[in-house]
Amino acid sequence: MRYLWLCFVVFAAIATNALTGLAKGNEGRKSKVKRPFYSKPYVRRDTTAKDSLLKDSMNIIIKHTLYNKLADSVTKKPYDLSKFPAVSLQQLLKGQFAGLYIQEPSGEPGTVQNMFMRGAPMPLLSPRDVYQSQPLVVLDGIPLVTEHPFAYDIQLYNYNRMGTATNPFAGIDMNNIASVEVLKDLSATAVYGPRAVNGVIVLTSKTPIAAKSITFDSYIGLAQRPHVTTINGKYENAFRQRFYDLYTTNGRYSDDENYPIYLSDSLNNVYSGKSDWSDLYYRNAAVYGINFGISGGTDRANFRFSLGDLKNNGVADGTVLNRYSAMFNINMKPIKWLLFSAMVNANRIERQRNRYLRDRFAQINYFPDLSAPLPPNKEFYADYLAQYKKGFDNNKTNIVDGYAKIGIDLGKFKFVTTFNLDYNEGYRDVFYARTLLQGNSYASNYFGFSQRIMADNRATYDLTVNKVNDFHFELGQSTQWDIYKYSNAYAYKGVNDYIKINLLDSNPKNPDGSDNPNYLNSTAFPAN
Repeated sequence: MRYLWLCFVVFAAIATNALTGLAKGNEGRKSKVKRPFYSKPYVRRDTTAKDSLLKDSMNIIIKHTLYNKLADSVTKKPYDLSKFPAVSLQQLLKGQFAGLYIQEPSGEPGTVQNMFMRGAPMPLLSPRDVYQSQPLVVLDGIPLVTEHPFAYDIQLYNYNRMGTATNPFAGIDMNNIASVEVLKDLSATAVYGPRAVNGVIVLTSKTPIAAKSITFDSYIGLAQRPHVTTINGKYENAFRQRFYDLYTTNGRYSDDENYPIYLSDSLNNVYSGKSDWSDLYYRNAAVYGINFGISGGTDRANFRFSLGDLKNNGVADGTVLNRYSAMFNINMKPIKWLLFSAMVNANRIERQRNRYLRDRFAQINYFPDLSAPLPPNKEFYADYLAQYKKGFDNNKTNIVDGYAKIGIDLGKFKFVTTFNLDYNEGYRDVFYARTLLQGNSYASNYFGFSQRIMADNRATYDLTVNKVNDFHFELGQSTQWDIYKYSNAYAYKGVNDYIKINLLDSNPKNPDGSDNPNYLNSTAFPAN
């Protein structure tokens, strides 16, 4: 309590010092006003017929108050950001805001990307720590929900979170955003409470206007494949040979110093021949984005509706992201003091993931014999892709967020009640043929969702005593419900590559009338 009183006394002394210095400086002549330690000196001359102390003093007080000295926020118009055809919010903000660091672990479209404001807030020892270090993203007052990191607690390998592992902020169409504001420290983020401990990114969508308006935005581009110098077994053998000759006993290989079998025969053209796998791995990729918007109405009722389509092909490994978006805003004012507003933003993301061996093995928790890796020849790589295409890996994400708001404006007294909803669900269906896993096929199904519901009520009252003094009273309540749930089922050892669902024997009786011992047992993935 003593500490709070001490802070109040210090703040009061600073404010009194500022008012006293300003008053002494306004004597109709040029004077240098003595300023407190936290602000820069300035020079001001009174050139008006009336006393301008009030207006000038209030402007400078607002500028130099302790709150604004501590506040740190940057606002930018998305039009400048949207010139770069990015897929996710992180890519749009990268390099645009001081103190905001964007980490892209992969160039694959739609993958999870990390954001850190003014460095990491904790030691990043696991993916859970990374999840807990992300800033809060707010869209029109809705704190957007993201996937929960508890899935990492049961994963054997944590390269990627189980499920779609799609970036939830890839579902934001910047053509529907009017402004982006980054809040980085305590005073600027205090209104969001403990959720803003890692900073806040505030997005404001475009609002409806009374005038009729039709907009159409689009872009198309081509991402060129990189130039990669590939190597074959002959080059790798020459590189390794020097170390084996230097560190093995008498230049010979004992049983404990095994040399890779696929490198032992330099005449084997499978590994020592052409290294042209990059011809099938890399490609020139087309990207495009389309957004159509229409708005209109009157001062009493207006709306805005937009549709968007985006496709981003990755330059490597056949990766693709498709996004379909729709947004609807409406404002209605049936009477002068009552306003109803609503917004619905819906997005669907479909993603074709990479075919990395590491990610696939981590997904199935199974490692086959890797003593002979894939040859660097594109003919053998093409055969691997053909076996991979016998299966499928479907990743789909649906995101819906919106609000319904009722506002009452009675002049000095205002009341606003808001209901917010954010729902994010993901599906992943996977099947790998047995030719990829030494005779063991694999199938899995994932469904998970994250849901956030909020109810906010806020009442304010503004009291103006005179031209210098005014009071602002605010009373509010906020309730938030978060639900995270997922289910993941998988099975191994399918007997047939053409059966990709787990079928059960549905006949309770055999043809001779006896009981069927395999009734309700699996037929596609039998237990034995």
